[in-house]
Amino acid sequence: DCCFGHSAHRIQLLFRVVLTITAQGFDPRLKAIFGKGKRDSQARAYSRSLRKTHDSRLDSKQFGGGARVALHYEFLYQLTKHLPRLRIRHRFRIVVGVFAALIAHALEVWIFAVAYYAMHHSEAWGGLSGNFGGTSTDAAYFSFTTYTTLGFGDIEPTGHLRFLAGIESLTGLVLITWTASFLYLEMRKDWDTQYD
Repeated sequence: DCCFGHSAHRIQLLFRVVLTITAQGFDPRLKAIFGKGKRDSQARAYSRSLRKTHDSRLDSKQFGGGARVALHYEFLYQLTKHLPRLRIRHRFRIVVGVFAALIAHALEVWIFAVAYYAMHHSEAWGGLSGNFGGTSTDAAYFSFTTYTTLGFGDIEPTGHLRFLAGIESLTGLVLITWTASFLYLEMRKDWDTQYD
C-alpha cells in the first residue's frame, strides 16, 4: 500500500531527526524544511544529508535498543520452546522460567551499563554525576536502578545521557511487564488443566 509506505517513511524520517537533535543539538535547517508550505522533497534531501553525515554514535544507540528487545524476545521464545520439554513438574518449570527471565534482564541491564560507561568516558555525551566513581560496577548500579524504574538516587545523568536513561526506564518497564505477562500465561497453562 503506497499510503502506508509513505507514512512509514515519514515516521522513519521524524525518528531520525529526533535522534539527531538529541545527539547533536538542534539543526537550524529544520525550521526551513519543516516550516509551513514546504515540500517533502526538502525533507528527503535533509534525510539524505543526515545519512551522509550520520554520526556512528547514533547507529550504536539505535542498534543497542534493538539488541535489547531482540535479546529479550529470543529468551522468551526459547523458554516457550523448551519449558514444555522439561521433564519436571510444571511448578518447577515456572521457577526455571523466572530464573531465565532474571538472567535476560541482567544481561539487558549490562548492555545499558556498557553504554553508560562508554558514554561517560566520552566527552560528547555528558556524564554521570554524584556518587559515581567511573567504574563499570557503578555504571551497572546506575543501570539497574534506572532499568527497574527505581529512580535516581546517588547517581544522576547529565547532558545527553539523560535521554538514554529515559529510554532505559521505558525499555525496562516494557520488558519487565512483558516477562510478567509471559510468566502469567505459563502459570495459567497448569491452572487450567488442574481446575477444569
